[in-house]
Amino acid sequence: MRHPPRWYVDRLRAMSPAEVVHRIVRSARLLYQDLRAIEHRFGSERSYPRLPVVADRARADLALRGESSAPRSTDRRLAWEQLRGHDWVAVAAVAADEEQYRTWLVPALRAWDERHPFGSHGLAWESAMEAAIRIFSLVTAAGLAKPASPLYERMIFQHADFVVRRLSRHSSANNHLIVELAALVVAWRVTELPVQHRDALVQLERAVAAQVFPDGVHAEMATHYHAFVLEALALVATCERAFATSHPWLDSTIAAMSEYLAAVTCGAGSLLQHGDDDGGRIVPGFSLPAAAPSAQSRWFDKSGQVVLRSARLHAAFDAGPFGFGTLAAHAHCDALALYLAIDGQPLLVDRGTYRYSDDGGMRDRLRATAAHNTAQVGTQEQADARGPFLWRRKPRVVLERVELGERDVVVASHDGFAPATHRRELVRSGDALLVVDRADTALPLTVRFHFPPGVDAVVQGQVITTPWGWFEVTGKPELVTVPHSSHYDSLETATTLEVRGSVEVACVIGAGAYDPLIARAMLAERAR
Repeated sequence: MRHPPRWYVDRLRAMSPAEVVHRIVRSARLLYQDLRAIEHRFGSERSYPRLPVVADRARADLALRGESSAPRSTDRRLAWEQLRGHDWVAVAAVAADEEQYRTWLVPALRAWDERHPFGSHGLAWESAMEAAIRIFSLVTAAGLAKPASPLYERMIFQHADFVVRRLSRHSSANNHLIVELAALVVAWRVTELPVQHRDALVQLERAVAAQVFPDGVHAEMATHYHAFVLEALALVATCERAFATSHPWLDSTIAAMSEYLAAVTCGAGSLLQHGDDDGGRIVPGFSLPAAAPSAQSRWFDKSGQVVLRSARLHAAFDAGPFGFGTLAAHAHCDALALYLAIDGQPLLVDRGTYRYSDDGGMRDRLRATAAHNTAQVGTQEQADARGPFLWRRKPRVVLERVELGERDVVVASHDGFAPATHRRELVRSGDALLVVDRADTALPLTVRFHFPPGVDAVVQGQVITTPWGWFEVTGKPELVTVPHSSHYDSLETATTLEVRGSVEVACVIGAGAYDPLIARAMLAERAR
Protein backbone atom coordinates (compact mmCIF):
# COMPACT_ATOMS: atom_id res chain seq x y z
CA MET A 1 0.00 0.00 0.00
CA ARG A 2 1.61 3.26 -1.13
CA HIS A 3 1.10 6.56 0.66
CA PRO A 4 2.04 10.18 -0.14
CA PRO A 5 5.39 11.38 1.24
CA ARG A 6 3.65 13.42 3.96
CA TRP A 7 2.16 10.22 5.40
CA TYR A 8 5.61 8.73 5.98
CA VAL A 9 6.79 11.93 7.68
CA ASP A 10 3.76 11.94 9.97
CA ARG A 11 4.13 8.20 10.62
CA LEU A 12 7.74 8.74 11.66
CA ARG A 13 6.63 11.50 14.04
CA ALA A 14 4.25 9.02 15.67
CA MET A 15 7.16 6.69 16.51
CA SER A 16 9.14 6.92 19.70
CA PRO A 17 12.97 6.75 19.53
CA ALA A 18 12.71 3.20 20.92
CA GLU A 19 10.44 2.19 18.06
CA VAL A 20 12.78 3.64 15.43
CA VAL A 21 15.68 1.64 16.89
CA HIS A 22 13.47 -1.47 17.13
CA ARG A 23 12.51 -1.26 13.44
CA ILE A 24 16.08 -0.74 12.27
CA VAL A 25 17.40 -3.67 14.33
CA ARG A 26 14.53 -5.92 13.26
CA SER A 27 15.09 -5.16 9.58
CA ALA A 28 18.79 -5.95 9.91
CA ARG A 29 18.09 -9.26 11.67
CA LEU A 30 15.53 -10.35 9.10
CA LEU A 31 18.08 -10.11 6.31
CA TYR A 32 19.81 -13.06 7.96
CA GLN A 33 17.02 -14.84 9.79
CA ASP A 34 14.79 -15.35 6.77
CA LEU A 35 17.55 -17.50 5.26
CA ARG A 36 18.36 -19.60 8.29
CA ALA A 37 17.52 -23.30 8.45
CA ILE A 38 14.42 -24.37 10.35
CA GLU A 39 15.45 -26.63 13.21
CA HIS A 40 12.36 -28.63 14.05
CA ARG A 41 11.45 -32.27 13.61
CA PHE A 42 8.30 -32.90 11.59
CA GLY A 43 6.37 -36.05 10.92
CA SER A 44 5.51 -37.25 14.42
CA GLU A 45 1.91 -37.67 15.49
CA ARG A 46 0.44 -34.40 16.69
CA SER A 47 -2.80 -33.66 18.50
CA TYR A 48 -4.87 -30.91 16.91
CA PRO A 49 -7.91 -29.44 18.65
CA ARG A 50 -11.24 -29.92 16.91
CA LEU A 51 -12.69 -26.42 16.84
CA PRO A 52 -16.48 -26.05 16.65
CA VAL A 53 -17.03 -24.64 13.16
CA VAL A 54 -20.33 -24.37 11.32
CA ALA A 55 -19.93 -26.10 7.96
CA ASP A 56 -20.26 -23.98 4.82
CA ARG A 57 -20.85 -26.59 2.10
CA ALA A 58 -21.45 -23.98 -0.59
CA ARG A 59 -17.98 -22.49 -0.05
CA ALA A 60 -16.44 -25.96 0.18
CA ASP A 61 -17.97 -26.89 -3.18
CA LEU A 62 -16.64 -23.69 -4.76
CA ALA A 63 -13.17 -24.51 -3.44
CA LEU A 64 -13.30 -28.02 -4.89
CA ARG A 65 -14.27 -26.59 -8.29
CA GLY A 66 -11.57 -23.93 -8.07
CA GLU A 67 -14.19 -21.17 -8.16
CA SER A 68 -13.47 -19.28 -4.97
CA SER A 69 -14.53 -15.66 -5.29
CA ALA A 70 -11.91 -13.13 -6.33
CA PRO A 71 -11.63 -9.64 -4.81
CA ARG A 72 -14.02 -7.10 -6.28
CA SER A 73 -11.33 -4.40 -6.28
CA THR A 74 -7.59 -3.95 -5.95
CA ASP A 75 -7.91 -3.16 -2.24
CA ARG A 76 -5.05 -4.89 -0.43
CA ARG A 77 -7.24 -5.96 2.48
CA LEU A 78 -9.41 -8.02 0.09
CA ALA A 79 -6.38 -9.49 -1.68
CA TRP A 80 -4.97 -10.63 1.65
CA GLU A 81 -8.25 -12.26 2.60
CA GLN A 82 -7.98 -14.63 -0.36
CA LEU A 83 -4.76 -15.93 1.21
CA ARG A 84 -6.13 -16.55 4.72
CA GLY A 85 -6.82 -20.24 4.14
CA HIS A 86 -10.55 -19.95 4.76
CA ASP A 87 -11.24 -22.41 1.93
CA TRP A 88 -9.20 -25.01 3.85
CA VAL A 89 -11.49 -24.52 6.84
CA ALA A 90 -14.64 -24.73 4.71
CA VAL A 91 -13.54 -27.98 3.07
CA ALA A 92 -12.25 -29.50 6.31
CA ALA A 93 -15.55 -28.78 8.05
CA VAL A 94 -17.37 -31.17 5.68
CA ALA A 95 -14.49 -33.58 5.14
CA ALA A 96 -14.93 -35.93 8.09
CA ASP A 97 -17.41 -38.21 6.35
CA GLU A 98 -16.81 -37.41 2.68
CA GLU A 99 -13.72 -38.66 0.92
CA GLN A 100 -13.69 -36.16 -1.95
CA TYR A 101 -13.33 -33.24 0.45
CA ARG A 102 -10.73 -34.96 2.62
CA THR A 103 -8.51 -35.87 -0.33
CA TRP A 104 -8.65 -32.29 -1.68
CA LEU A 105 -7.03 -30.73 1.35
CA VAL A 106 -3.40 -31.90 1.37
CA PRO A 107 -2.84 -31.34 -2.38
CA ALA A 108 -4.40 -27.88 -1.99
CA LEU A 109 -2.05 -27.09 0.90
CA ARG A 110 0.91 -28.36 -1.06
CA ALA A 111 -0.06 -26.27 -4.08
CA TRP A 112 -0.40 -23.15 -1.91
CA ASP A 113 2.98 -23.86 -0.33
CA GLU A 114 4.60 -24.14 -3.74
CA ARG A 115 3.03 -20.92 -5.01
CA HIS A 116 3.96 -18.99 -1.84
CA PRO A 117 7.16 -20.60 -0.50
CA PHE A 118 8.27 -19.69 3.01
CA GLY A 119 10.87 -16.91 2.90
CA SER A 120 9.61 -15.44 -0.37
CA HIS A 121 8.54 -11.81 -0.59
CA GLY A 122 5.14 -11.98 -2.26
CA LEU A 123 1.76 -10.80 -1.03
CA ALA A 124 1.33 -13.85 1.22
CA TRP A 125 4.39 -12.95 3.28
CA GLU A 126 3.90 -9.21 3.79
CA SER A 127 1.86 -9.15 7.00
CA ALA A 128 2.52 -10.91 10.28
CA MET A 129 -1.18 -10.77 11.15
CA GLU A 130 -2.22 -12.39 7.87
CA ALA A 131 0.25 -15.20 8.51
CA ALA A 132 -1.18 -15.51 12.03
CA ILE A 133 -4.69 -15.91 10.64
CA ARG A 134 -3.42 -18.70 8.38
CA ILE A 135 -2.07 -20.47 11.47
CA PHE A 136 -5.62 -20.61 12.80
CA SER A 137 -6.84 -21.91 9.42
CA LEU A 138 -4.18 -24.62 9.37
CA VAL A 139 -4.85 -25.72 12.96
CA THR A 140 -8.61 -25.75 12.39
CA ALA A 141 -8.33 -27.75 9.16
CA ALA A 142 -5.91 -30.22 10.77
CA GLY A 143 -8.27 -30.79 13.68
CA LEU A 144 -11.34 -31.30 11.47
CA ALA A 145 -9.86 -33.42 8.68
CA LYS A 146 -8.15 -36.29 10.45
CA PRO A 147 -5.72 -37.92 10.00
CA ALA A 148 -3.57 -34.82 9.64
CA SER A 149 -0.60 -34.81 7.28
CA PRO A 150 2.87 -33.76 8.55
CA LEU A 151 2.52 -30.92 6.03
CA TYR A 152 0.19 -29.14 8.45
CA GLU A 153 2.82 -29.08 11.16
CA ARG A 154 5.57 -27.85 8.87
CA MET A 155 3.41 -25.02 7.56
CA ILE A 156 2.21 -24.09 11.06
CA PHE A 157 5.77 -23.95 12.32
CA GLN A 158 6.99 -21.88 9.37
CA HIS A 159 4.13 -19.41 9.76
CA ALA A 160 4.80 -19.12 13.49
CA ASP A 161 8.50 -18.59 12.79
CA PHE A 162 7.56 -15.78 10.40
CA VAL A 163 5.14 -14.17 12.87
CA VAL A 164 7.38 -14.29 15.95
CA ARG A 165 10.05 -12.25 14.16
CA ARG A 166 7.66 -9.58 12.92
CA LEU A 167 5.35 -8.98 15.88
CA SER A 168 3.52 -5.65 15.76
CA ARG A 169 5.28 -3.59 18.40
CA HIS A 170 5.23 -0.01 19.71
CA SER A 171 2.81 2.28 17.82
CA SER A 172 1.62 -0.61 15.63
CA ALA A 173 0.66 -2.75 18.63
CA ASN A 174 -3.09 -2.77 18.16
CA ASN A 175 -5.44 -5.67 17.39
CA HIS A 176 -2.73 -7.07 15.08
CA LEU A 177 -0.47 -7.84 18.03
CA ILE A 178 -3.20 -9.70 19.92
CA VAL A 179 -4.10 -11.82 16.88
CA GLU A 180 -0.41 -12.56 16.23
CA LEU A 181 0.30 -13.60 19.82
CA ALA A 182 -2.91 -15.63 19.99
CA ALA A 183 -1.81 -17.55 16.89
CA LEU A 184 1.62 -18.17 18.41
CA VAL A 185 0.05 -19.57 21.60
CA VAL A 186 -1.89 -22.05 19.46
CA ALA A 187 1.02 -22.83 17.11
CA TRP A 188 3.53 -23.54 19.87
CA ARG A 189 0.93 -25.63 21.69
CA VAL A 190 0.24 -27.96 18.75
CA THR A 191 3.92 -28.18 17.74
CA GLU A 192 4.82 -29.11 21.33
CA LEU A 193 7.24 -26.29 22.11
CA PRO A 194 6.39 -25.52 25.78
CA VAL A 195 8.93 -22.75 26.37
CA GLN A 196 7.74 -20.76 23.36
CA HIS A 197 4.15 -21.48 24.31
CA ARG A 198 4.58 -20.07 27.83
CA ASP A 199 6.38 -17.00 26.49
CA ALA A 200 3.61 -16.30 23.96
CA LEU A 201 0.97 -16.64 26.69
CA VAL A 202 2.79 -14.14 28.91
CA GLN A 203 3.09 -11.66 26.04
CA LEU A 204 -0.56 -12.15 25.11
CA GLU A 205 -1.69 -11.42 28.67
CA ARG A 206 0.35 -8.20 28.66
CA ALA A 207 -1.04 -7.11 25.29
CA VAL A 208 -4.59 -7.76 26.43
CA ALA A 209 -4.04 -5.78 29.63
CA ALA A 210 -2.75 -2.86 27.54
CA GLN A 211 -5.54 -2.95 24.96
CA VAL A 212 -8.70 -4.07 26.74
CA PHE A 213 -10.22 -1.83 29.40
CA PRO A 214 -11.11 -3.54 32.69
CA ASP A 215 -14.78 -3.09 31.74
CA GLY A 216 -14.24 -5.32 28.70
CA VAL A 217 -14.17 -2.74 25.88
CA HIS A 218 -11.32 -2.90 23.38
CA ALA A 219 -9.38 0.37 23.36
CA GLU A 220 -9.37 0.92 19.59
CA MET A 221 -12.96 2.21 19.86
CA ALA A 222 -14.04 0.18 16.84
CA THR A 223 -16.82 -2.33 17.47
CA HIS A 224 -15.74 -4.69 14.69
CA TYR A 225 -12.20 -4.93 16.02
CA HIS A 226 -13.56 -5.50 19.50
CA ALA A 227 -15.29 -8.60 18.08
CA PHE A 228 -12.15 -9.50 16.09
CA VAL A 229 -10.00 -9.50 19.25
CA LEU A 230 -12.69 -11.41 21.14
CA GLU A 231 -12.64 -14.07 18.41
CA ALA A 232 -8.85 -14.44 18.71
CA LEU A 233 -9.03 -14.84 22.48
CA ALA A 234 -11.95 -17.27 22.27
CA LEU A 235 -10.00 -19.40 19.79
CA VAL A 236 -7.05 -19.53 22.19
CA ALA A 237 -9.30 -20.50 25.10
CA THR A 238 -10.98 -23.23 23.02
CA CYS A 239 -7.63 -24.66 21.95
CA GLU A 240 -6.25 -24.55 25.48
CA ARG A 241 -9.31 -26.37 26.83
CA ALA A 242 -8.73 -29.08 24.23
CA PHE A 243 -5.41 -29.69 26.04
CA ALA A 244 -7.14 -29.63 29.45
CA THR A 245 -5.78 -26.16 30.28
CA SER A 246 -7.50 -22.91 31.17
CA HIS A 247 -6.35 -19.43 32.21
CA PRO A 248 -8.46 -17.31 34.60
CA TRP A 249 -7.29 -13.98 33.13
CA LEU A 250 -8.28 -15.16 29.66
CA ASP A 251 -11.68 -16.44 30.73
CA SER A 252 -12.51 -13.24 32.64
CA THR A 253 -11.46 -11.06 29.69
CA ILE A 254 -13.60 -13.08 27.29
CA ALA A 255 -16.57 -12.81 29.65
CA ALA A 256 -16.21 -9.02 30.00
CA MET A 257 -15.76 -8.48 26.26
CA SER A 258 -18.78 -10.68 25.57
CA GLU A 259 -20.90 -8.60 27.94
CA TYR A 260 -20.07 -5.39 26.08
CA LEU A 261 -20.78 -7.01 22.72
CA ALA A 262 -24.13 -8.24 24.02
CA ALA A 263 -24.93 -4.75 25.30
CA VAL A 264 -24.56 -3.20 21.83
CA THR A 265 -26.24 -6.04 19.92
CA CYS A 266 -29.78 -5.42 18.78
CA GLY A 267 -32.39 -7.18 16.68
CA ALA A 268 -31.20 -10.22 14.75
CA GLY A 269 -27.54 -9.78 15.65
CA SER A 270 -26.94 -6.31 14.21
CA LEU A 271 -24.67 -3.99 16.18
CA LEU A 272 -24.83 -0.42 17.38
CA GLN A 273 -21.44 -0.09 15.78
CA HIS A 274 -18.78 2.58 15.51
CA GLY A 275 -15.22 2.89 14.14
CA ASP A 276 -13.60 0.97 11.29
CA ASP A 277 -15.12 -2.29 10.08
CA ASP A 278 -13.38 -4.41 7.44
CA GLY A 279 -15.75 -7.37 7.86
CA GLY A 280 -12.89 -9.80 8.44
CA ARG A 281 -13.01 -13.03 10.40
CA ILE A 282 -10.23 -15.25 11.74
CA VAL A 283 -11.98 -18.61 11.42
CA PRO A 284 -15.19 -18.54 9.36
CA GLY A 285 -18.01 -20.43 11.02
CA PHE A 286 -16.55 -20.11 14.52
CA SER A 287 -19.17 -18.66 16.85
CA LEU A 288 -18.22 -15.87 19.23
CA PRO A 289 -18.98 -16.47 22.92
CA ALA A 290 -22.32 -14.88 23.77
CA ALA A 291 -23.35 -13.23 27.01
CA ALA A 292 -26.98 -12.85 28.03
CA PRO A 293 -28.35 -9.53 26.76
CA SER A 294 -29.35 -7.03 29.41
CA ALA A 295 -32.57 -5.03 29.37
CA GLN A 296 -30.99 -2.44 31.69
CA SER A 297 -28.93 0.61 30.85
CA ARG A 298 -25.19 0.05 31.31
CA TRP A 299 -22.21 2.31 31.91
CA PHE A 300 -18.84 0.87 30.93
CA ASP A 301 -17.03 3.26 33.21
CA LYS A 302 -13.41 2.62 32.20
CA SER A 303 -13.94 3.10 28.46
CA GLY A 304 -16.58 5.83 28.46
CA GLN A 305 -19.23 3.76 26.68
CA VAL A 306 -22.84 4.14 27.80
CA VAL A 307 -25.76 1.96 26.69
CA LEU A 308 -29.28 3.25 27.34
CA ARG A 309 -32.24 0.84 27.33
CA SER A 310 -35.99 0.94 27.64
CA ALA A 311 -38.69 -1.47 26.51
CA ARG A 312 -38.45 -0.21 22.90
CA LEU A 313 -35.40 2.04 22.72
CA HIS A 314 -31.76 0.90 22.61
CA ALA A 315 -28.98 3.50 22.33
CA ALA A 316 -25.20 3.45 22.51
CA PHE A 317 -23.23 6.61 23.30
CA ASP A 318 -19.51 6.97 22.62
CA ALA A 319 -17.86 9.20 25.21
CA GLY A 320 -14.57 7.29 25.25
CA PRO A 321 -11.03 8.08 24.11
CA PHE A 322 -10.32 8.84 20.46
CA GLY A 323 -8.87 5.49 19.44
CA PHE A 324 -5.83 3.69 20.82
CA GLY A 325 -2.19 4.70 20.91
CA THR A 326 -0.39 7.37 18.94
CA LEU A 327 -1.92 6.29 15.63
CA ALA A 328 -5.57 5.78 16.67
CA ALA A 329 -5.54 3.73 13.49
CA HIS A 330 -9.16 2.55 13.38
CA ALA A 331 -10.81 5.58 14.97
CA HIS A 332 -13.36 7.88 13.35
CA CYS A 333 -14.40 11.45 14.14
CA ASP A 334 -17.25 10.12 16.27
CA ALA A 335 -16.70 11.73 19.66
CA LEU A 336 -20.07 11.91 21.46
CA ALA A 337 -21.76 9.97 18.67
CA LEU A 338 -25.11 8.29 19.24
CA TYR A 339 -26.27 4.96 17.78
CA LEU A 340 -29.89 3.94 18.14
CA ALA A 341 -32.30 1.07 17.53
CA ILE A 342 -36.06 1.03 18.08
CA ASP A 343 -37.88 -2.28 18.55
CA GLY A 344 -34.62 -4.02 17.56
CA GLN A 345 -34.34 -2.16 14.24
CA PRO A 346 -31.26 0.07 13.78
CA LEU A 347 -32.35 3.67 13.16
CA LEU A 348 -29.19 5.75 13.71
CA VAL A 349 -26.04 4.17 12.27
CA ASP A 350 -22.40 4.77 11.44
CA ARG A 351 -21.82 5.54 7.75
CA GLY A 352 -19.29 2.71 7.47
CA THR A 353 -15.76 2.22 6.17
CA TYR A 354 -15.89 1.34 2.44
CA ARG A 355 -12.23 0.48 1.73
CA TYR A 356 -8.82 0.97 3.28
CA SER A 357 -7.18 1.78 -0.06
CA ASP A 358 -8.09 2.50 -3.69
CA ASP A 359 -11.14 4.44 -2.52
CA GLY A 360 -10.90 7.81 -4.28
CA GLY A 361 -10.99 9.67 -0.97
CA MET A 362 -14.15 7.98 0.29
CA ARG A 363 -12.41 6.58 3.40
CA ASP A 364 -11.62 10.08 4.67
CA ARG A 365 -15.18 11.19 3.94
CA LEU A 366 -16.67 8.31 5.90
CA ARG A 367 -14.29 8.92 8.83
CA ALA A 368 -15.15 12.63 8.98
CA THR A 369 -17.30 14.31 11.62
CA ALA A 370 -20.18 14.80 9.16
CA ALA A 371 -20.49 11.02 8.70
CA HIS A 372 -21.42 10.42 12.34
CA ASN A 373 -24.35 11.04 14.66
CA THR A 374 -22.76 13.94 16.48
CA ALA A 375 -22.46 17.72 16.17
CA GLN A 376 -20.08 19.78 14.05
CA VAL A 377 -18.97 23.37 14.62
CA GLY A 378 -18.80 25.19 11.30
CA THR A 379 -16.76 23.04 8.93
CA GLN A 380 -14.16 22.04 11.52
CA GLU A 381 -13.15 18.42 12.08
CA GLN A 382 -12.84 16.80 15.50
CA ALA A 383 -9.40 15.43 14.52
CA ASP A 384 -6.91 15.61 11.65
CA ALA A 385 -6.60 12.53 9.43
CA ARG A 386 -3.08 12.19 7.99
CA GLY A 387 -3.53 8.92 6.08
CA PRO A 388 -5.54 5.69 6.11
CA PHE A 389 -4.45 4.65 9.62
CA LEU A 390 -2.99 7.82 11.11
CA TRP A 391 -4.35 10.80 13.04
CA ARG A 392 -2.43 13.81 14.31
CA ARG A 393 -4.61 16.17 16.36
CA LYS A 394 -7.14 14.21 18.44
CA PRO A 395 -9.94 15.42 20.72
CA ARG A 396 -9.95 14.94 24.47
CA VAL A 397 -13.30 13.55 25.64
CA VAL A 398 -14.63 14.04 29.18
CA LEU A 399 -17.57 12.08 30.56
CA GLU A 400 -19.01 14.57 33.05
CA ARG A 401 -22.14 12.92 34.41
CA VAL A 402 -23.80 9.50 34.32
CA GLU A 403 -27.00 8.69 36.20
CA LEU A 404 -28.77 5.48 35.23
CA GLY A 405 -32.12 4.32 36.53
CA GLU A 406 -35.75 4.87 35.63
CA ARG A 407 -34.56 8.14 34.08
CA ASP A 408 -31.10 8.08 32.49
CA VAL A 409 -28.94 11.22 32.25
CA VAL A 410 -25.54 11.40 30.53
CA VAL A 411 -23.42 14.51 29.89
CA ALA A 412 -20.08 14.57 28.07
CA SER A 413 -17.89 17.05 26.21
CA HIS A 414 -14.84 17.23 23.96
CA ASP A 415 -12.35 19.89 22.78
CA GLY A 416 -11.99 18.80 19.16
CA PHE A 417 -13.31 22.16 17.95
CA ALA A 418 -11.03 24.23 20.21
CA PRO A 419 -11.27 26.92 21.34
CA ALA A 420 -14.94 25.91 21.32
CA THR A 421 -16.19 23.02 23.47
CA HIS A 422 -18.92 20.70 22.26
CA ARG A 423 -21.12 19.38 25.06
CA ARG A 424 -23.87 16.77 24.57
CA GLU A 425 -26.56 15.89 27.10
CA LEU A 426 -28.75 12.80 26.82
CA VAL A 427 -31.89 12.21 28.88
CA ARG A 428 -33.84 8.98 28.45
CA SER A 429 -37.31 8.77 29.95
CA GLY A 430 -39.49 5.83 28.99
CA ASP A 431 -39.23 5.19 25.25
CA ALA A 432 -38.08 8.74 24.44
CA LEU A 433 -34.61 10.28 24.32
CA LEU A 434 -33.68 13.95 24.56
CA VAL A 435 -30.43 14.98 22.83
CA VAL A 436 -29.12 18.50 23.53
CA ASP A 437 -25.96 19.78 21.83
CA ARG A 438 -24.28 23.02 22.86
CA ALA A 439 -21.12 24.77 21.65
CA ASP A 440 -19.69 27.98 23.11
CA THR A 441 -19.00 29.64 19.76
CA ALA A 442 -20.59 32.03 17.29
CA LEU A 443 -20.01 29.54 14.48
CA PRO A 444 -23.04 27.58 13.23
CA LEU A 445 -23.77 24.22 14.82
CA THR A 446 -24.89 21.26 12.70
CA VAL A 447 -26.20 18.06 14.28
CA ARG A 448 -26.61 14.99 12.08
CA PHE A 449 -28.66 11.84 12.43
CA HIS A 450 -27.79 9.10 9.92
CA PHE A 451 -30.46 6.60 8.87
CA PRO A 452 -29.73 3.18 7.36
CA PRO A 453 -30.33 2.71 3.62
CA GLY A 454 -33.98 2.19 2.77
CA VAL A 455 -35.36 4.15 5.72
CA ASP A 456 -37.90 6.72 4.51
CA ALA A 457 -38.11 9.94 6.51
CA VAL A 458 -40.61 12.78 6.14
CA VAL A 459 -40.14 16.36 7.39
CA GLN A 460 -43.19 18.33 8.54
CA GLY A 461 -42.07 21.55 10.18
CA GLN A 462 -39.95 20.60 13.17
CA VAL A 463 -41.14 16.98 13.21
CA ILE A 464 -39.46 14.17 11.27
CA THR A 465 -41.14 10.77 11.08
CA THR A 466 -39.70 7.38 10.10
CA PRO A 467 -41.22 3.86 10.03
CA TRP A 468 -39.98 3.12 13.57
CA GLY A 469 -39.74 6.43 15.37
CA TRP A 470 -39.96 10.20 15.26
CA PHE A 471 -37.82 13.27 15.88
CA GLU A 472 -38.76 16.78 16.97
CA VAL A 473 -35.98 19.35 16.71
CA THR A 474 -35.44 22.98 17.71
CA GLY A 475 -33.17 23.88 14.81
CA LYS A 476 -33.69 23.93 11.04
CA PRO A 477 -34.12 20.35 9.72
CA GLU A 478 -33.18 19.14 6.26
CA LEU A 479 -32.95 15.68 4.70
CA VAL A 480 -29.88 15.06 2.50
CA THR A 481 -28.60 12.05 0.57
CA VAL A 482 -25.10 10.86 1.44
CA PRO A 483 -22.81 7.87 0.73
CA HIS A 484 -23.13 4.84 2.98
CA SER A 485 -21.10 1.63 3.24
CA SER A 486 -23.09 -1.19 4.84
CA HIS A 487 -20.26 -3.67 4.31
CA TYR A 488 -16.59 -3.46 3.41
CA ASP A 489 -16.13 -2.59 -0.29
CA SER A 490 -19.83 -1.76 -0.73
CA LEU A 491 -21.15 1.73 -1.43
CA GLU A 492 -24.72 2.99 -1.70
CA THR A 493 -26.71 6.03 -0.63
CA ALA A 494 -28.82 6.75 2.42
CA THR A 495 -30.68 9.63 4.07
CA THR A 496 -29.29 11.91 6.75
CA LEU A 497 -31.22 14.39 8.88
CA GLU A 498 -29.22 17.59 9.32
CA VAL A 499 -30.33 20.09 11.96
CA ARG A 500 -28.74 23.53 11.93
CA GLY A 501 -28.72 26.08 14.69
CA SER A 502 -26.45 28.21 16.81
CA VAL A 503 -25.19 27.67 20.36
CA GLU A 504 -27.81 24.96 21.04
CA VAL A 505 -29.70 22.33 19.06
CA ALA A 506 -32.17 20.05 20.83
CA CYS A 507 -33.90 16.93 19.56
CA VAL A 508 -36.38 14.50 21.03
CA ILE A 509 -36.44 10.97 19.60
CA GLY A 510 -39.40 8.73 20.33
CA ALA A 511 -40.52 5.23 19.44
CA GLY A 512 -43.60 4.55 17.33
CA ALA A 513 -46.02 7.28 16.24
CA TYR A 514 -45.31 10.95 16.96
CA ASP A 515 -46.57 12.09 20.36
CA PRO A 516 -46.50 15.89 20.85
CA LEU A 517 -47.09 15.61 24.60
CA ILE A 518 -43.96 13.49 25.04
CA ALA A 519 -42.01 15.88 22.80
CA ARG A 520 -43.05 18.96 24.83
CA ALA A 521 -42.28 17.23 28.13
CA MET A 522 -38.86 16.06 27.01
CA LEU A 523 -37.88 19.44 25.56
CA ALA A 524 -38.76 20.97 28.91
CA GLU A 525 -36.02 18.74 30.41
CA ARG A 526 -33.43 21.22 29.08
CA ALA A 527 -34.26 23.57 31.94
CA ARG A 528 -33.71 20.93 34.65
